[in-house]
Amino acid sequence: MSNESNTMMGTVNARYELPGELMLPGVSKEVRRDVAMVVHDCCHVENVARYADKPYRQAGAVSFLKLEDFQRGVDGKNCNAVVFVSQREVKAVFNMDGWQDDTARFPLEYTPEWDAWDGNDGDWFKQEAFCDFLEDHLKEIVEPCGSELLELVSNFRQMTRVEYGSSYRGSDGQIMLEYKERKEGAGGRDMALPAEFVLHLPVIKGAEAMTTYKVKARLRVRVDESTHKLALQYKLVRPDVPKDNAISDLVEHLRKALPSCSVFAGQVEDAPARFLC
Repeated sequence: MSNESNTMMGTVNARYELPGELMLPGVSKEVRRDVAMVVHDCCHVENVARYADKPYRQAGAVSFLKLEDFQRGVDGKNCNAVVFVSQREVKAVFNMDGWQDDTARFPLEYTPEWDAWDGNDGDWFKQEAFCDFLEDHLKEIVEPCGSELLELVSNFRQMTRVEYGSSYRGSDGQIMLEYKERKEGAGGRDMALPAEFVLHLPVIKGAEAMTTYKVKARLRVRVDESTHKLALQYKLVRPDVPKDNAISDLVEHLRKALPSCSVFAGQVEDAPARFLC
């Protein structure tokens, strides 16, 4: 591949020839002083700075698992970084006006608690499976309180050998279930279930302290007419709101925690390929 210019960018897919000179396989040649060389055995352009005794400028990408560590890492650089908060990550760029290759990031991942409730939102559970799910996540339920709910779940678990009739909404707003035991002459009874409950859910892993919100869930029941078996479902009310609030709250938090930095809601694309000149 021939080129009249003494500068290059990107990846070299063939031999590169300087004017009047052929680059042979396995031979490296400085394309421009202190800028780049062509390495033919692996066919790409490299910056010669990596072969110097020490870097001529700071560059690198650091990833943090906790927001507080990200803050300390950015603050420790003692520079005016630009910080972007998007749905996928918090990213600080320390050389925004240059190569944009000196960065720190905090990837935004949902907590196991949020994944569990959001992932099962709208699914129908069998009675036993629903009891298991509630027991596994009692600590996230704040209304009704844990002891009341645990007692309800324990009683509810013991009622797997009954036949359910219809369900209706009681005067106090609770869901009333008609049921009777499977034996001759057994009379019908009613059982009350809360029509809704309130969760206290952390949203962002590693930033739970400032991204935990109350989320309401509505309970629904369904009785199979032929088997008299019970199925249960919960629906989160506006689960999009906590996720949106998490982004805006992270922006406000970082603006206060990193006053020397410019913090924006948005994302920065990877720096475009540049001429090595």
